[in-house]
Amino acid sequence: MIYILPILGVLISFLFVVVAKPKKNESFKLLLAFSGAFLLALTIFEMLPEVYANTNPKSIGVFIMLGILFQIFLEFFSKGAEHGHVHISKESQNFPWLLFFSLCIHSLLEGLPIGTNDTIIYGILIHKIPIAIILSIFLLGLNIKPLHAAFFMLLFSVMTPIGTLLANTT
Repeated sequence: MIYILPILGVLISFLFVVVAKPKKNESFKLLLAFSGAFLLALTIFEMLPEVYANTNPKSIGVFIMLGILFQIFLEFFSKGAEHGHVHISKESQNFPWLLFFSLCIHSLLEGLPIGTNDTIIYGILIHKIPIAIILSIFLLGLNIKPLHAAFFMLLFSVMTPIGTLLANTT
């Protein structure tokens, strides 16, 4: 179940965009803000107490800061796409590889805590759905075939289960 839910969440979000054809990301910004706040609350109230109970408290702050800096690094390449700041250029024929790669890394890292704490799956799913909707709107707005957009969304959807699998095997 922890491997299937993230994939289903992304693919259902993609199908929603294909069927409903929303034109603007503006209506999803509130949902995106809620999902990020919800995930932050889960991290603070569920994961941090467990981390402090099982780890050396002196090193926790360093790892939290490294995680924040890594997220800022990823946002530099994604240009804020995970927050709904996507600008589609009609003249551009190029696929935004850095954007897609950074969102895939973001998604992969979301799967790591699921491997050790599967109760957080619903929080990550709530966080993943608006990102998938915004990415779907962006990909379908590019000059690429819808089948290619579906392939990239499928690739994006399997990143979280891969992160979960990595956490479970190490």
